[in-house]
Amino acid sequence: MKKTLMLPLCAVALWGCGQEGKAPMTDGELMTLEVGPQQVDCVGVGPRKCLVVDGEAFYSDIAGFDFEAGFDYRLKVKRTEAFPKGQVPADASPYRYELMAVLDKTPAQ
Repeated sequence: MKKTLMLPLCAVALWGCGQEGKAPMTDGELMTLEVGPQQVDCVGVGPRKCLVVDGEAFYSDIAGFDFEAGFDYRLKVKRTEAFPKGQVPADASPYRYELMAVLDKTPAQ
């Protein structure tokens, strides 16, 4: 009796572990970003400060990166999808960024 119940219970448990509704697990894309020495005012959900990346306001956070004003940075980051396709909120970035390495940190001129 116990053995005949175990198989259906295991099947139900595994079925409940599906990935539907979760962000896809991908290896991501490695990128090099140039970060400027000052943050700029920007507005998302509310007013905040944004990094300047490749000359433009960058609204996303970079996990693991501690910005220090007055320095130019060159960073290696991994960009991954933050949400399942078609489920990105209107006010959110479709990507998540994670610091892999600080390639260069020099005082701004």
